[in-house]
Amino acid sequence: MLTLVAAFSFVAPPLRAQSTLVVEGRAGLSVPTGTAPRAWPDPESGTAAGVHFALRRGAGTYLYLGFSQLHTPCGGERCDGRFTATQWEAGVRLDLRTEGVVPWLRAGVITPSIENAPLGESPGAGLGLSDRGWGGEVGGGLRVPLGERFGLSPGARLVASRVGAGEADPVTLRWIVFDVGLTWGF
Repeated sequence: MLTLVAAFSFVAPPLRAQSTLVVEGRAGLSVPTGTAPRAWPDPESGTAAGVHFALRRGAGTYLYLGFSQLHTPCGGERCDGRFTATQWEAGVRLDLRTEGVVPWLRAGVITPSIENAPLGESPGAGLGLSDRGWGGEVGGGLRVPLGERFGLSPGARLVASRVGAGEADPVTLRWIVFDVGLTWGF
């Protein structure tokens, strides 16, 4: 794998020159906002990780597709230790500059499912995988060049989704995610 990465880094165009394709791995902290609905225990701050592929569609405009997970610890009888939100993401990222340190904004849709979700209002309803939900995300950050093809990209985004689980009413969950990405331009 390392050989493949090294080979691509010699043929990839410079990141600072508005790469056509950008691959980004992100990791950080997810912080829930507000309290959980009735049957759901209150989530705590946890980890976030994901990978995104962005394709340039114009000067400073990228379409992105990604996959991420938010791992959120929780306690009490209505939780099995943590929630895991697994989601697909798609949207638009706008680079506000083309050279040097680049501020960016992004907005998109997400389709999460939640592991260890309460499947009903009653205490005996159990836990399981939620239905696939829908939501959105908005965020921003900076991309700092670390050479010709690589960059570091700290950022923050607000993530909100609405999911249903079994007989339980659909619920809206919200997180603020603070993360750092390692970008690789082609």
